[in-house]
Amino acid sequence: MEIRATIQYSAPMLKRAARRALWNRMGWSYVLALLVVLAILLVALSCGERSWRVGVLGTVTLFGIAVPIATVVAHSRMSLERFRALDNGRGELVLTEESLRFAGKSGAAEYAWPMLAFIDERDGYWLIGPSKKQTFVIALEGLSDEARDFIRRKIRA
Repeated sequence: MEIRATIQYSAPMLKRAARRALWNRMGWSYVLALLVVLAILLVALSCGERSWRVGVLGTVTLFGIAVPIATVVAHSRMSLERFRALDNGRGELVLTEESLRFAGKSGAAEYAWPMLAFIDERDGYWLIGPSKKQTFVIALEGLSDEARDFIRRKIRA
């Protein structure tokens, strides 16, 4: 069995997917840890503490905020660069019993189904990959219900 689909990507969808992929990697535990460090920093500053420990807490807080922002910007730019290399945002998805293959003007990527264990179904796109922390984007525009069910079945098998 082989299912072929021409799927349509858009820049706003790829930006949303980059933010979602970052959230999948970090989640609430990261936000909670960052808030704890920030609370300790604020308490130390309010008590008049000015030692090197306060500097370390401030640096950790600053990097804890800056790194996720930089990560989203970098992933968004990479995704948009690949998007611009596509033919008007279109790529071909080929689904077989053995693998999922994506092809565009700039090249192709093929993944055997046993490699793919994670699927995050979102409105307009899916994040698919070997794990929650390593995913790629499949646009849903142009993807039939039959193809969607096939992907779900193969990943959850």
